[in-house]
Amino acid sequence: MAKVESKADDQRTAQFAAKQQYWLDHLRQCQASGQSMAAYARDKGLASKSFYRWRSQLLALQPENAAPNPEQFHRVQITPPVPAPPTRMPTKTMAVLLRLPNGIECELRQVDIQTCADLLSALSKTDS
Repeated sequence: MAKVESKADDQRTAQFAAKQQYWLDHLRQCQASGQSMAAYARDKGLASKSFYRWRSQLLALQPENAAPNPEQFHRVQITPPVPAPPTRMPTKTMAVLLRLPNGIECELRQVDIQTCADLLSALSKTDS
């Protein structure tokens, strides 16, 4: 009888692992798409409630001190702006709000337009 239970347990474990992988693949695809979870679930015909539940379950399985996935970050080097000559007009500035897929937001205020363009250019490049 022990062999039958062991075989059934192995099947349940394999089925659960397959479900985890299925939802993990969807979570990664959602993150890569840049869509919200609700929009991605709607587009793929997934139940939003299940999608959010599996995200919570999979996040709970991660070690607390897990290193960030290096594929999710891009190196950005920002150099200080060169001071404008005194005869130039003041540089126009703008505010920049960076919203990351994980919900973290970073607001930069009074960024000169060229620095903003350089930042956006650096963020849009991917490592080859």
